Amino acid sequence: MAKKKAIQFESWDDVDKALRRMGEIDILKTKVEGDMNLKINAAKEEAERLTAAETVERKQLEKAVLEYAESRKEEFTGARKKELTFGYVAFKVVTSVSWKNAEAVIKALKSAGMSACVKVKETPDKDELKKLDANTLTRVGAWLEIKDKPRCEPDIQKIAEAK
Repeated sequence: MAKKKAIQFESWDDVDKALRRMGEIDILKTKVEGDMNLKINAAKEEAERLTAAETVERKQLEKAVLEYAESRKEEFTGARKKELTFGYVAFKVVTSVSWKNAEAVIKALKSAGMSACVKVKETPDKDELKKLDANTLTRVGAWLEIKDKPRCEPDIQKIAEAK
């Protein structure tokens, strides 16, 4: 024969008291979490304030590194990535679809029965257009633009070890 579990409450009044305590705990938890979030937000704002100049400097350094890489792009013809002591610089091929007259592209896509390439808000769907071949894109007044964008990433571990 299976044992019956011991029931902790003896009346609905006990259950009501337990519900009240549960609510008090939830309220306390919400208040503590709210206070914690305020402190976290204040700490984030303080960190942003304390590092604002460095953030600007980092953006300027990144821009200068990418401009330098762009000026020496011929060095990346074989290897797409240049490993340096404190990080790397690389080029990544990025493909995007462009057009001059979106309305004309939409009209051509619809008349060609390619409504899936048109987003609901009546703009050409670049993701769908990327799937089309060059002849079809030309027929609807669009084309693929292939860009070689530079990128860079510092090696935080090596930098920390070098200090």
